Amino acid sequence: MILELEHVYKDYMQGKMSVHILKDISLSVEEGEYLAIMGPSGSGKTTLMNIIGCLDKPTSGSYHLNGKDVLTYSDNELSDTRLYNIGFVFQSFHLLPKQTALENVYLPLIYADAALLEHVVLNLLDNAVKYSVEGSEIEIQTCLDDSEVIVMVKDRGLGVTAKDLPHLFDKFYRARQTEKISGTGLGLAICKGIVDAHRGRIWAKQRTGGGSIFAFALPVTLPEEKAGEKND
Repeated sequence: MILELEHVYKDYMQGKMSVHILKDISLSVEEGEYLAIMGPSGSGKTTLMNIIGCLDKPTSGSYHLNGKDVLTYSDNELSDTRLYNIGFVFQSFHLLPKQTALENVYLPLIYADAALLEHVVLNLLDNAVKYSVEGSEIEIQTCLDDSEVIVMVKDRGLGVTAKDLPHLFDKFYRARQTEKISGTGLGLAICKGIVDAHRGRIWAKQRTGGGSIFAFALPVTLPEEKAGEKND
């Protein structure tokens, strides 16, 4: 058995109301088996895939991957599981047009960091464009210190309030000033999951003179035990 989910539920708090996304989901996948998850928009497909991909945890239920209970894993163990056991392929422009469907499936196993981190950068840039006045300047900046590489996206858009800052990366959270602009409230939460998977950190802050800065930082060295394995 490659993976097995039993009686999985997932709820999110939206204000004071609990929103039920997944209800009593059970499935199993054997080695060599092909599985497609289908359903209308809003039915919970992304939430289920995030749980299977170890980017999120269910509210209740069990999940075993390769016979191991991943819900008991530490953050570092989850990070290693995502990096060495799970491949991510994004739809639309995230696929490589010169590669076959099968090669696109294999590529994330080789270039896991690049594929996922590209998604984070594109999401932050997309948000900067979406929430800024047309024609305003958007900057992307990178820097490197002794232990981290830092990527920052700066805009002169709507900005963020001190009240919103602690919740921006929560699932389904949307700042009040953005409610009239289309969005799901999931993009930044997924970005946080990806950055966490790489043992990094992600944050936002108000920009002096108006606008906002969204940034993430990643360690520049492999964990000691993995670096040792690579050198063997």
